Amino acid sequence: MFFRHRNLVILAAVLFLQLGLLAYQSRRGTDIPLIRHGTLYIVAPVQRGLHAFTSTIHRAVSEYVDLRGARRQSQDLARELEQLQMEAQRLRLEASQARRLRGLLDFRQEFPLRVIAAQVIGAAASENSHTVILDKGSNAGLRPDLPVIVPAGVVGKVLRVFPDTAQVLLITDVYSGVACLLESSRIHGIWKGTGKPLARLLYVANGEKVEVGETLVTSGEDRIYPKGLPVGVVVSVRPGSEFQEIEVQPIAQLNRLEEVLVVLERETSEAATLPAPASSEAGPVPSEPEQRRLFGGITYQRMVRQSPRLLVIHIVTVDLKAEGIKSLVTPGDADQARPLSAKTTSQFLKDNALQLAINGDAFVPWADNGLLGYTPQPGERVTPLGLAASRGKLYSPDTDEQPTLYLGDAGKAAINAMTGKLYNAISGYELLVQRGAAVAGLSANDPDPRTAVGLNRAGSLLTIVVVDGRQPGYSEGVTEAELAAILLEQGVYSAMNLDGGGSSTLVIQGEDGQPLVLNSPVHQGIPGNERPVGNHLGFSAN
Repeated sequence: MFFRHRNLVILAAVLFLQLGLLAYQSRRGTDIPLIRHGTLYIVAPVQRGLHAFTSTIHRAVSEYVDLRGARRQSQDLARELEQLQMEAQRLRLEASQARRLRGLLDFRQEFPLRVIAAQVIGAAASENSHTVILDKGSNAGLRPDLPVIVPAGVVGKVLRVFPDTAQVLLITDVYSGVACLLESSRIHGIWKGTGKPLARLLYVANGEKVEVGETLVTSGEDRIYPKGLPVGVVVSVRPGSEFQEIEVQPIAQLNRLEEVLVVLERETSEAATLPAPASSEAGPVPSEPEQRRLFGGITYQRMVRQSPRLLVIHIVTVDLKAEGIKSLVTPGDADQARPLSAKTTSQFLKDNALQLAINGDAFVPWADNGLLGYTPQPGERVTPLGLAASRGKLYSPDTDEQPTLYLGDAGKAAINAMTGKLYNAISGYELLVQRGAAVAGLSANDPDPRTAVGLNRAGSLLTIVVVDGRQPGYSEGVTEAELAAILLEQGVYSAMNLDGGGSSTLVIQGEDGQPLVLNSPVHQGIPGNERPVGNHLGFSAN
């Protein structure tokens, strides 16, 4: 029956349900449909969840965008701050440079000699080489040996020059030297670099009073640095075997050089005084000619000439027949491959208690490598180039290429001819005078320091000539032809040239018994600096 009236039953049920819902809605007092209310009841939690989720995502995205914007702004500010800091640093550097340049300009205006400012653009790559490179060269008028200074004091000297740059040897370099004097006591000495921050002051006798803190100034005697420039300060003093051991510190801050001044001219009065020899005696060498008796049978003459160039000539005559005169050539060991031990002429004189000594023959090995060093050093073994004998013992054979001075034990000598039995013999470079006349073909070029010996016709009077050189404003050296002419002026009958250049040295025994250098040797370009050489010729006398 139900199935027969199914549609009617369903319609009645729906109507009844609808009437019930209307009654319920009327009783709740709201006009929201019940279906909608139910729908909202079911959907609202889902909407709230979706809203919370989307709000969280929105906030995260907004915060990320804001963070990126803040980061970009922070980076922009950091870059701006860095640029401001760099600008501030640049301004500080420019202000510092302006102060330095102002100081250089003020000093330059007050300095009596012509100078040029240069900037330091490089330094030596080696720790042992104390040099700097300047941005000025020969195109700006620079040349070797010009002084380099700052307002505080001496920096060094120009070593090598190129068209647009120049290399400067600092005063702390091992091959650097400056003629100095102590400002308060006026004691003279030679500043010698050590390759370290501190240098040494040489040739100050143990008896001289030197105080720590005393200032050193240039003496002008080296003909490079103008007189009176500050160089350094004494930091330690202690007695030595012969001279005081004095350590000095440069006044100029050589490790902070940026701008320097190069002195382009020398004082006009420089040629009026001459440099002091490397000895314990203070004060300049007199510029007047000098002649005096040194020892029994030995006399000394010093000549100063202005032509053909400025020359200082030292002449010693030895009467070989005078009582007490005995010759000595440096002893050698013939059993050694290199029979000699290199030493200075002063050391040779001291070791053998002699009164007079000069450098002798050339030798090997020999190398002057500038900043890289010199060979041989004291004590290193060397071989003379020619024949050599000492007290009858031959230790270097004749090569038939070099002239030889033979000195007998009976007061007679000869060149290229033995006088009796072989006793002392030393060789040289070439003959200068033969039979009272200059040898043909002698060079008229290349003035240099020279050492030569000559004999009278009887072979009883030995003449020694040492000419200083390579020191502009003091003595520039002579050619071979000029050296022969000087020897002929002294009346020699025969003469020969010994080793010269930086080796030329003349030493006597001083009144205190210590070696006294009479000339101005110029080893490694440093006036007063002695060179270790192979053999020597010396004399003892009353």
